[in-house]
Amino acid sequence: MSGDDLALPYDQRKVNVSQMLQDEAQKVWQEYRALPQRTRY
Repeated sequence: MSGDDLALPYDQRKVNVSQMLQDEAQKVWQEYRALPQRTRY
């Protein structure tokens, strides 16, 4: 994927973009946010 491709809307890109493992990622993120000494992002 080139820089030019990134500037295009998703439906016009040469490489398809898809979201994967969203439920799993959200679970890990929620667990991280519950840590008392986490690094703030």
